[in-house]
Amino acid sequence: PEWEEIGLTAALRTARAAGVILAFVGRCATWIGPWVGRTVKKLQKGVGLLERAVIGIAENDLQWDALIGVVMKAHEQGDNSVVGYAVREGASIVERAGGYRVQAIARQCFELSTTKKEGAEGKLLKKREITVPDADVRAALRLPPAERWEAALRVAASWLLEAGGTVVVSTGAGMSAESGIPTYRDQGGLWELYDQMEVSHIKGFATNPTKCWRFELELHQLLKGCLPNDGHKALAELEQLGVVKTVVTQNVDGLHLTSGSKDVIELHGNETRGICMKADCRKTVPYETIFKSLGWMDENGETTAAAPALPTRKAARKGDVYAELSDSSTDSPRSSSSSSNERDAAPDHFDKVLGKLRKKKKLDEQALAAGPKCPHCTDGVLKPDAIYFGEGLDRKTLKRALALSGQARAVLVVGTSGVVAPANKIHKIAKAKQKGSRVVEVNPTETDITVDADILFMSTAATVLPALCAEIRRLKSDGDAATQGSSCVVT
Repeated sequence: PEWEEIGLTAALRTARAAGVILAFVGRCATWIGPWVGRTVKKLQKGVGLLERAVIGIAENDLQWDALIGVVMKAHEQGDNSVVGYAVREGASIVERAGGYRVQAIARQCFELSTTKKEGAEGKLLKKREITVPDADVRAALRLPPAERWEAALRVAASWLLEAGGTVVVSTGAGMSAESGIPTYRDQGGLWELYDQMEVSHIKGFATNPTKCWRFELELHQLLKGCLPNDGHKALAELEQLGVVKTVVTQNVDGLHLTSGSKDVIELHGNETRGICMKADCRKTVPYETIFKSLGWMDENGETTAAAPALPTRKAARKGDVYAELSDSSTDSPRSSSSSSNERDAAPDHFDKVLGKLRKKKKLDEQALAAGPKCPHCTDGVLKPDAIYFGEGLDRKTLKRALALSGQARAVLVVGTSGVVAPANKIHKIAKAKQKGSRVVEVNPTETDITVDADILFMSTAATVLPALCAEIRRLKSDGDAATQGSSCVVT
């Protein structure tokens, strides 16, 4: 009956047009697996289908195992594009801008696929739960696009207001994209000249602080013309309105603070200032002050001839200290993104790094002494106030970010793909700790966070956030923050 409601014939016709295999799981499960095995190659050859989905009912373990068998059978034959969707009552394939989407007409939907094992043969089963729209949202999705967008803004604004000032905002690189923040890895980027393991690793800094600071000067000159965009300003206003509690950012550009946000948790530090590595000092100094003290910058903020020359090309790695930068897993870039070691212990860690290099007779004391010194204590080494590879995140900073996430009745995720830990856990913690907590995502494309989002605005921060802020102002002035529950994607 559920399939008849959506029209099985129409669904099959739409499925073929979209390049999808549509099948039952349940009473028909006994023959689906063999059928896929016999038919897939014929379908590929005859219809040219590139992407397929097996969709069906999985009301018990037997039916779920049958769906697993279908997907695994296809993947064993090299058809990795086959994805299974299991729902409690039924499913439909709906057309939307840029393609098609499987939409469940039930309370739960599970996506089933496989992923390759790292460093081993074989595959691992991958399962994720998809939040399904309720009746109110399904009705809203039938509205014309312009009306749908405005309706979604009203829903999201209501959720943020109803959160009672507990909203946590999680931002990534996409937040600053419209401010003109340059990338490191694109053609002409800084990583074409500099080795990131030399200029952004704690061992590289200990070995040659001057090289690291020359990189920071180049970065500073690239960033100094980048200003907060309308998205940054909207978040600052939402904080002033008492809606946003804090902004947790992975960015090191300082633009949230520049835009007027007061409560900003910078997980990866701030690359607009230096910090003293002496344990009993730990004062910070603006970059311009540091560069002028070195004679590398004039009063107009321009780079002087006294600044060391830029490298002409990235130096090849040799069997010296740089070959050791990733020797241990604790010093690798991956672990530096997810570590929870105390950053208050950074001076001790720095001293240990220096001690190891001295022991191996690979520390150039003259090069270390040539780096800038703290103007407050006069003898402390100044280091860029960002989390370098080989360093851990500040435990106090991380602890506060996670604690506030656990209190958040709504999370606004902007410009992050949800790949880097621990920032990608913020919205999950809110969902786990606060029953009914909402997740509003703002990203131009779907991300790893989308599966947990209640609403995804597929656009940029500077487009969505001002509109969202305006709607919140209107609701506050009208005293209208009506509850609306939903889960949808808005394009």
